[in-house]
Order: sequence, then C-alpha cells, then structure tokens
Amino acid sequence: MNNCTLFRRIVSTALALALILAMFSVPSFAVAGEVTFASAAGIRYVARDRRDGYSDAFLLDARTNGLQYEYLDGLMDSALDAVASRRSAGLKYLLIPGGLSYNGEELNHTALAERLELFENDTGIDVIVCNGPGDIMNTKGARFEGGKKVPDYGMTITSVFKTAYAEFGWDIAHTAYNGSRRDTSGSLSYSVRLEGGYRLIVMDAASYDAMSISYGGGDSKVHGRLTDAVLAWAAGQCSAAKAAGEIPIGMCGWSFVDPTGISEGVLENAGDAAEALAVATSFLQLIAMFLPSLYVLYILRVLLQGMGDTVTPMISGFVELAERLFMSFIAVKLLGRYALLYGEVFAWVAADIMLIIVVLK
Repeated sequence: MNNCTLFRRIVSTALALALILAMFSVPSFAVAGEVTFASAAGIRYVARDRRDGYSDAFLLDARTNGLQYEYLDGLMDSALDAVASRRSAGLKYLLIPGGLSYNGEELNHTALAERLELFENDTGIDVIVCNGPGDIMNTKGARFEGGKKVPDYGMTITSVFKTAYAEFGWDIAHTAYNGSRRDTSGSLSYSVRLEGGYRLIVMDAASYDAMSISYGGGDSKVHGRLTDAVLAWAAGQCSAAKAAGEIPIGMCGWSFVDPTGISEGVLENAGDAAEALAVATSFLQLIAMFLPSLYVLYILRVLLQGMGDTVTPMISGFVELAERLFMSFIAVKLLGRYALLYGEVFAWVAADIMLIIVVLK
C-alpha cells in the first residue's frame, strides 16, 4: 500500500466519523420562533338538542356528507384541549376560517359561540372566526327530530352572524370593510393586528346574490365569491401591514382557486381519509426509525469511494433494487401492503449489510 492510498483511507475514515457524529448531534425538525396562533376549520357544529339523540337519520346524514358527528363533542374537546395546551408556549389565538355550522342555522351558530366563549374564558386565548359561504344566507338549513331530517328556516343573515360572534374577532378588529348599499358582499370582512407583528386579514367570501336565496333546497346555491372590491380592500390592508412592519396573513372560508377542477378522485368519506392518514403516519414513523441506516449507507458508500472502490457502492444500489422488487412482487402476497411499507427501509438495511461486510474484510 503506497502513502497516497493510506492517506486517502485516513481522510475518508475521518470524514465518515465526522458524519456519524453530526448525525446524532444535529436536532431534527427544530422550529425556531414563538407559535402564536392555531387554526381549526370545518367544524359544522350541530347543537346537542338538534341531534335527535343520534338517531339513524342524523348519523346517516353525517356519514353521507363525510362528517364524524357521532364523535363531534369528543373531537371538539380534544382539539380545544390541544390548543389550550400550547398556551404556556405562547399561543395566543385560535383562528377558525369558516365551516362553523351545519348549514347556516342560527341556533347552531349560537350554540357554537357559547362553546367558544367558555374556551376563551378558561384559557385566555382569543378566538377569531371567519364565515364560510355555507354559514350565511344558506337556505338548506335543517334540524333532526322524530327520526327525520326536517327543514330549518332560521337562516343566518349578516347582522345575526355578527351578533353571535361579536366577541370572536370584531371585538379586537383594527379595521372593517364597508361595502356599498347596493352590494353587501364582503360586509363581514375585517382585519386584526395580532401580537408578534402580524396582521390578520379576514375576508368574507359568502355569496350575497339575491338570486341564490330560494327556499326549497333544490334551487338554493351555496357558493363563494370574492368581489374585486373585497380583494382591493385586502390588498390595501397588505400594503398597510407592510408599511407598519407587520406580516399580513389572509383568512377566508372559501378556496382562492376553483375547487371543481380538483374534485375528481377526492376521498368519498372521512373514513377513507382517516385510513389513508393512518397508513401515511405509519410509513413516516417507520422511515424515521430507520433513517440512521440510510445515513450509514451514505457514509459507507462515500468511504469506499474515497478509498478508490467505485464498483461496490454501485453494486449496493442493485442490491437495494433487488430487495424492493422482492418486497413488491413476492413478499406483498404474504404480508399485504405492509410489505410495501417495509420494502424501502429493508432495502437500506440490505445494502448496509453488504457494504459493512466489504469494509470489514
């Protein structure tokens, strides 16, 4: 062995040790700065006295619309408890961008407001709400009684909505949008100056088109609309925020892009979504557990290449490929989808074993 080869091996080994030490000393997923607000959406609250004792009609309607109403109270309590637990870490605001009531019923809005008031009083966290299109002027309101779903004509208009949620945003509003008498669109828009140097711009995207107000269900249209006037007001708020050294944050209960173009293939119900989320979470947890083996794989490859061996690292790549093919086409018949989850990490381990054997020889 000549001096040049010995020197390269010493340098490669030193670099490998440095990478290993760095792997265990650098914290992952570190988040700098103070968390000042949380967000929750899509509550679609139904007052307890309107759930008809969780009748079949109530639960069937919930499942048809992909809603987990049988767990509504538990989900609400769990979400609010999670937000409250961050109070000591500096969390000051809870933002709720639309989807407040089932279908815009006044009594459901009132019941939710009472629940949020208890949360504010108990935690000191300010709740700031924004109406969604279905929360205002919605003629599809309903309640459940006697084992049936029946129409509810307690449609929520802007003044009623603002009264119900007067303590959840408007009480600390910095400015409010003032529409014209001829066009009341966006009349529930306002801005709030948050602590920490932020300006929250709340945009009312409900449709106030008189042609959409038609009882009877079939002719009623619940859709969103951001008018040019509201967008111009929001742009002015962004400019004012930047001039004041604040970071503007927009909040709206309606998508800024047309959702119909991406509706194909959307999961049909929340059960499918929950299952997909569970699988994704399991895969991420598995990947996280085996990340050290991936780091070792990279280090060993670089180590061998530094010592002049370029063939073995290439062969290790074929070992990974062979292991993935085995898990995808053979092991999957025995283990099901879990073979696909483990295929990635087992490929790393198989390549590690091969490279370690070569290095130790």
